[in-house]
Amino acid sequence: QAGLVFSEVVTGRTTGRQVIAVARGLRDGNGAFLGIVYGILELDYLQTLFRFVDLGPQGSIALRRSDNNALVVRHPELPMEVNRPASDDNPMANAMAGGQQTATIRFVSRVDGIDRIFSAHSLSYYPLRFVVGISLADALAVRLCLWLLNGMLRQESRGRLERQLGRLRQMR
Repeated sequence: QAGLVFSEVVTGRTTGRQVIAVARGLRDGNGAFLGIVYGILELDYLQTLFRFVDLGPQGSIALRRSDNNALVVRHPELPMEVNRPASDDNPMANAMAGGQQTATIRFVSRVDGIDRIFSAHSLSYYPLRFVVGISLADALAVRLCLWLLNGMLRQESRGRLERQLGRLRQMR
């Protein structure tokens, strides 16, 4: 008795948009088949949400199937990769192969050649996994900005403290 079943990405007949069909068999108390209940997940909705996630100019976010590692939807988009499973030697697919729910690793993407730090999280009850990547260059740039900001704040705090100490000395 299967739970939810997810289709590959298909083009919806009525909308012409990319969708996934989600279905489940409906049975009575004795287990007799009564029919199918299904719904459609429009991937444009996810694509819109993904656009609002700021991962830097070279970041990426994707939804993949966890049963065969096929790409469902990604930002930036890669239409030619949809429904194509990750290669057998894909580092993230291998990191998740042992049934781990999450993994974080660094590797150069074969699709666009960008060195990224990727984190993946498989959904508990569905054969889907989110994979988020931030380029190493962007991550280091953020780290450098934080380091510089921290230094400036320390300098500002030190100046403020020295001014207050100077005022206290004058009050004596």
